[in-house]
Amino acid sequence: MSLIACVHTTKVAFLDFQNDSSSQITISSKINKEAEYSEDFRLDPGKSDLFYMYEEAPGKEETVFDSFNEVRITNADGCAIILDKNDIRELAKRSSEGHRWTVYIGDGVFDEAGCAK
Repeated sequence: MSLIACVHTTKVAFLDFQNDSSSQITISSKINKEAEYSEDFRLDPGKSDLFYMYEEAPGKEETVFDSFNEVRITNADGCAIILDKNDIRELAKRSSEGHRWTVYIGDGVFDEAGCAK
C-alpha cells in the first residue's frame, strides 16, 4: 500500500479600503450570505485600513470577492452606495507582493451614483 500525501498551501491575504474621497466614509458589509450589515467601519480621507483578512489558495486570488454579498459605503453627506462583488473587484488593485488587495473609494464613485455635492 502506498500513501500519497497532498499538501495544499494557503497564505493569509488582506483586503484594505483606501478612502480617496474628500470626506469621511462609513463602510459596512454583508459577508458570506449574512442577512444584516456588519458593524460600521469609519475611514477618514486619505486613510487606508484593513477591512478583511482571509486565506488564499494558490491560483484562487480573486475568490475573496465571492465572500461579499454587498458593501454599503456612506459619505459624510449621508449618501449611500451599494457595491456588489463585481463592483468591489472593479475598484480593487492587487499589490505587487500579491497578498493584499486595496479597494479605492474616491469622490467619483459617489458622483457616478448621483450623490449631490
